[in-house]
Amino acid sequence: MTRRTPRRLRSRHISRNGRKFVSLETKVEALDYLESHTKKATAREYGVQPAQIRDWKQNEAALRAIPQ
Repeated sequence: MTRRTPRRLRSRHISRNGRKFVSLETKVEALDYLESHTKKATAREYGVQPAQIRDWKQNEAALRAIPQ
């Protein structure tokens, strides 16, 4: 069985230090997706850990206040 690659990897990349970088646009898009899906499904869709989705949700007001 092959592992499914998340569809939304287009705006995520690996930085020089090996850490994943997720753009502000993608974070806001993930928060919108979260309104109709679970944290686990959202994490799987965006290729991140559920803990990252939880952190983004906790900081949602600040993320949405940043001009895109």
